[in-house]
Amino acid sequence: MPITKHSSPTTHHSSLLTSHTRVVMVHPFFPENVGAAARAMKNCGLKRLILVGGIAPDHPNCLKLAVGSEEILEKAEIVETLDEALEGVSLTFASTSHAYRNFRPLPPREAAALASSQNGEVALVFGNEKNGLKKREIALCHQMIQIPSAVLDASLNLSQAIMICAYEWQNVGLPPGGEVGLSDLASESDLSRVKKGLNSLLEKTNFYAPHHAERNRSVLNRVLTRVRLDDGEAKIFMSLVERLKWALDQAAEQSV
Repeated sequence: MPITKHSSPTTHHSSLLTSHTRVVMVHPFFPENVGAAARAMKNCGLKRLILVGGIAPDHPNCLKLAVGSEEILEKAEIVETLDEALEGVSLTFASTSHAYRNFRPLPPREAAALASSQNGEVALVFGNEKNGLKKREIALCHQMIQIPSAVLDASLNLSQAIMICAYEWQNVGLPPGGEVGLSDLASESDLSRVKKGLNSLLEKTNFYAPHHAERNRSVLNRVLTRVRLDDGEAKIFMSLVERLKWALDQAAEQSV
């Protein structure tokens, strides 16, 4: 979304957010939804579309609904896994209609406000039309988005959900209190190093009981994803891991 000399602070803030946000569609079934999503993105200033498998963006039915937004489909990226799609992302939102015990979902407007308060790459992740996102895919995300509805068994069309989120991303204002201090959140690659390092350390100390190992690893990874470490905190965690590993190695050598 272009910024003119008459732009308000809200317009400036939302343009920064939309320019750093990618829309990720995981295994979409219907090409019409991909085309309609591209059109919604174009109208709200979002430009980067990533498809995790599923429909090819040059499918004729994609182009049929992507009126005026063909460029987004032409530049759409295709990857094999969600991990690839989230590479370099600092804050990830999973859109879902389901409730999960360890996550408190945010409505799109609150999610947009949260996203606008940091300066890293942001991802909006949407599952397919039939099954949505899997638990493993949601576990890769920092926050959940849930679109409020007047009925309990609400089910929005995929492209409609993308349109609603894109609209809130376009119209996000400054968080309460005016300008905020922007923090550099840890990248996905750094966060992954922290998770691997801590898990390796805990395995080395036999922390994980065999019958609960997978569940405990999953809990630790989920917590580390949810707390959204910044760059400095990630470095501290990695230094801690390296120091404890060194201490364990020293203790092992002395006991020989």
